[in-house]
Amino acid sequence: MSVPAFRVYWLMGALVAGLTGSATRLGVETLLSPMLVLNFHVNVHYVVRSLLISVIATSSGAATAYLNEGKTNLRIGMFLSYTATAGAIIAAYLHTGTIAIIFGLVLLYSCYMSFSRRKEFEDSGPSDRLAAWLRMEGNCPILQGGSTTRYTM
Repeated sequence: MSVPAFRVYWLMGALVAGLTGSATRLGVETLLSPMLVLNFHVNVHYVVRSLLISVIATSSGAATAYLNEGKTNLRIGMFLSYTATAGAIIAAYLHTGTIAIIFGLVLLYSCYMSFSRRKEFEDSGPSDRLAAWLRMEGNCPILQGGSTTRYTM
């Protein structure tokens, strides 16, 4: 496939993934990554790395706005950034088939969680010991009413 044809097909796929993702509450990467691997035969290492870069970029942009509004828990954000970096380093050394299986399972779980019914906010009791040691609890704003609720890990 020529480079211009790849670009046109990729752009069309990205447009469909963006529209479908926003309509179904799925992330675009959930739909775009299988398209790149299965249809365009892009190495899964490249797909995972490019998705990691795009997630970091969009998360950093959103984090700035949420930090200004006081809606960001910096401890959780830093913990997630460290684990994402460690995961990227580990993934660089894994076999392509292993990465594909792990990535597929995570995507299936993400789809399941997106379509499952969500429980209303409720006090979940005390935090896990590791989460308490890392102090990863706080208050989360509720969209309706402008109040906050306490969350634990």
